[in-house]
Amino acid sequence: LRAVVYGPAGNTSLTTRFVRGIAVDADGNIWYATPAGAFRFQAHMWRTDIQGQGEGDLINHVNDLLVDRQGRLWVATGGGGIRVKAKPSAEEVVYTPEDGVPSRVLTLAEAADGAIWAGTFTGVFRYATGRWEQALTSDLLPSLVVTVLLSDGPYMWIGTDLGLIRYDTRDGSVEPLLEFAQQSVEALMLDGRSRLWVGTQHSGVWQRRTDGQWVKHAHNPEDEASIPGNWIIGSGLAPDWRADGHIWAIVYNAGLVYWDGQAWSPADLEGQVASSLIWTLEVEADAGMLWVGSEAGVSLFDGRTWGSLTPEDGLNSPVVYAIEPAEEGAYWIGGPAGLSYYRPDRRPPWVRIGSFTGDFEMRADGAIEVPVGEALQLSIAAGDLQTDRDKLELLYRRSGPGDDGGWQEVTANAIETTFEEAGQYRFEIVARDLSFNYSEPAVQTVNAFVPPPKVNVPGLGLVDPNTFRALIVLGLISTLGAGYITIELLNHRRRSI
Repeated sequence: LRAVVYGPAGNTSLTTRFVRGIAVDADGNIWYATPAGAFRFQAHMWRTDIQGQGEGDLINHVNDLLVDRQGRLWVATGGGGIRVKAKPSAEEVVYTPEDGVPSRVLTLAEAADGAIWAGTFTGVFRYATGRWEQALTSDLLPSLVVTVLLSDGPYMWIGTDLGLIRYDTRDGSVEPLLEFAQQSVEALMLDGRSRLWVGTQHSGVWQRRTDGQWVKHAHNPEDEASIPGNWIIGSGLAPDWRADGHIWAIVYNAGLVYWDGQAWSPADLEGQVASSLIWTLEVEADAGMLWVGSEAGVSLFDGRTWGSLTPEDGLNSPVVYAIEPAEEGAYWIGGPAGLSYYRPDRRPPWVRIGSFTGDFEMRADGAIEVPVGEALQLSIAAGDLQTDRDKLELLYRRSGPGDDGGWQEVTANAIETTFEEAGQYRFEIVARDLSFNYSEPAVQTVNAFVPPPKVNVPGLGLVDPNTFRALIVLGLISTLGAGYITIELLNHRRRSI
């Protein structure tokens, strides 16, 4: 038996020693019921995987990751060969030069027949039938430095620092691509129409059309719509799941850029990516998520908002070279300092509307009445069991006369707005946590009305018509009261005479 102590004497996540009950939910979270409230322990969310002699061991320098169709993780290292994990917590198998594969591996791919391919500084290697072998002889490759691999049906695209070839796994034939002779191929990608995109070090991005012809995207200083540079970095191409033929690219000295089918433009104008020095892109089309590995962590974009995961959140290596989706919604994230296993939390945050500030009235049904032109402030409260409050993203949208209904960021935990037109407005507010779970929306209806014109009263200035009418009534009452008292006084004097 092993005793684990939580609370003041051990893990300070618990603020009391007194635990009245413990339960484990469907996600594997451990819940503690205490007099101070409920606490959740979620150790499985992040797991650090360090092998060998520690972080400095080259077996922990991760260049690329691959999860094959059997669910096994293959890890290309910068000096420790290739590591293989059947499960996150399973013992590893490590392949080294003694097993027929070089110790420094740059890239990995799985062929249609299930064979694992590895690109290295000394050629391309293949693992099939339980052993490693050299896949192609040196005379068939433009260069022995294999920078990127991409499986495309029965073909394997092989990029090197001196060109690109297409290898047919059925008959072993090789087709050199003359357009890329003496060019360093940095990235390969297939879009939604299975068209090949090629990122190079000095000649920009190339797109292979379905008829086999090539379209080149190169920087033109006189064309603002051209790609802002010709050097594509690392695994720097990714398709946009929202629109066929639209892609993201990493351009040296320009960061993340976007092609919308017509023009290139910056994709991170507000600096949402963790670092401007970006190394890799990964897209999950089914989940609708772009992952960006950088020098300061990994950033995510779901088509609506950006978020980042850093060592402060549990990431092992601040520099991220590779991201690979795993089973059950988990992810492997690797870099020069090691490997992390990340299983996002699946429970959404909560959000509610707090107080209101301004010239308003609340109706019995909860709707707010506000005069046109008057300011209204809505304070927002939100929280999450896993994500700190300062890392929650708050969004709102306002729909009503003249509104486009687009989502906007909530700043300073409040929404400040005015209404220029009369009508009914609807506010929806949501919170998003670091795992990109969205809360149910908090909803508020606001009715903006045109107030009646004000009356200029000498000595008082502009007053509301209702107030003016009340003043007239009060004045009449005062006049009548004064007259009545005067008459009574006169009558009293007559009776006295």
